[in-house]
Amino acid sequence: MRSLCPVLLGSVLLVFVSPCFVRAQTPQILDAGTVNGVTYASGQPVSPGSIASIFGNDLAASLAQAGSIPLSATLGDVSVTMNGVSAPIFFVSPGQINVQVPWNVLTDGSESGSIDVVVTRGQSSSNAQSVQIAPVSPSIFTLMPDGVGNAIAINSDERSRRP
Repeated sequence: MRSLCPVLLGSVLLVFVSPCFVRAQTPQILDAGTVNGVTYASGQPVSPGSIASIFGNDLAASLAQAGSIPLSATLGDVSVTMNGVSAPIFFVSPGQINVQVPWNVLTDGSESGSIDVVVTRGQSSSNAQSVQIAPVSPSIFTLMPDGVGNAIAINSDERSRRP
């Protein structure tokens, strides 16, 4: 089937009568692009249940954030697997994705090692990237981006508030 394919060159609009092809954007994870979602420090492991951030190119078509709990394994047309296990997604954008590392990511019974991370956008999947995993990787959100200073603490228990 033939269709009109408009192409804008400067201020001139050219229209071709031919098949139009839309090139899908293949997501790409940067080298060492999967990091602890609190510290963003490269070389630190992630752990089951923790927050991880994935940095790359063409990871999503646009910015989207989760609107409900429990988190979905798909946000927009983006999904993430870690060792083949779907990861719950907090946030996606073209350059960053924030996920919760699945609790059951280490299915072989080990407590540490490396896992493969894959981002899928529509029908296209990224390169698999290996990231270190450990039983724990403690991190605390702080008020300062360098991780120094007061921790962010929220207390929603009305009984503990002082008048």
